Amino acid sequence: MLLDVAQPGILDKHIWENTQKAFDNLIKPVGSLARLEDITCLYAAARRKKKISSPAKKVLVFASDHGVAQEGNFLYTIDDSFFYFQQITMGNGAINILGQKVGAGVLAVNLGLKKAPDIEKHDYIAAGTRNILHEPAMCEEQFSSAFSVGRRSVKQVSSDGVEVIGLGSLGSGAEVSDTALLTVLLGSDKEFSLSDEHENLLDKILHKHSVKLTESTALEKVCCLGGFEIPALMGAIVEAAHMSMPVFLDGIASLLAAKLAVDIHPDIGDFLVPVATTIQPGQEELLQALGLSTMLDLKLPAGGGEGGMFGFDLLEAGIKALNEMDSFGSDTVHGPLGDFK
Repeated sequence: MLLDVAQPGILDKHIWENTQKAFDNLIKPVGSLARLEDITCLYAAARRKKKISSPAKKVLVFASDHGVAQEGNFLYTIDDSFFYFQQITMGNGAINILGQKVGAGVLAVNLGLKKAPDIEKHDYIAAGTRNILHEPAMCEEQFSSAFSVGRRSVKQVSSDGVEVIGLGSLGSGAEVSDTALLTVLLGSDKEFSLSDEHENLLDKILHKHSVKLTESTALEKVCCLGGFEIPALMGAIVEAAHMSMPVFLDGIASLLAAKLAVDIHPDIGDFLVPVATTIQPGQEELLQALGLSTMLDLKLPAGGGEGGMFGFDLLEAGIKALNEMDSFGSDTVHGPLGDFK
């Protein structure tokens, strides 16, 4: 499968170094703001800004149901995913409320909710993926369409002035689909904690597709087992990196998409920031594969995009500290504070 993967941008190392020097010159122990300094330097270097202020921010939430959801009990039912998507579009979701605190918006994209008759379907692929217990989840054309939606969504928010994005997803049946992908992408020797019901379902799915998966590429494995949100998240990550936009990741789906994108072009990893831990299986293995770590241990139940809002809050804190704290050599500095250096 051929994808239109644009060349990622390049972080301005000179701006990163100068921003870090500015942090080091603040009246505090060197490095004491830790990861806040890192993400602020990343933002400055990505956007090539010598002087930074609060950027426009938005979380993109890609929604799609999975055909396998009809096989058991999942975190979201088809009714649930439709309800929560509606709440987000009306501005009533938890993610919307968190966004108000940090001045960030939400773009909710309906890729394949089964119950969505009254929702704008401009980016709609199909009424959910096929049931992977019996057949591949999607065809290559649907994968490419979802990937294009992800890219187009980032272009849309960028045209509105957004400089930093967060990513999330929601939909019924994702738990087993994501774990199936984790298993085939990271190795069958890995053990991912699932309920007995889901574990049995996973075994049947992997057995059903064992021959096909043995000879498949990574992207073909996504077509076989994944949801529409995975290629959409991939497209968003690829386009954001191309436009030199930091990307705050939240949840297994976004980490899976990030791993696939980085495997295509390693420099994409320069723009990725996993924010918060979830209780989803496989997170640590994916983070290790990406060479990244989360900033907060929140144990969220799923990666619905709320983590991105927390990441934005941390970025705002770093920018505020850089711009408003006194520096050594400032006229307002008194006393032997140089001992901190």
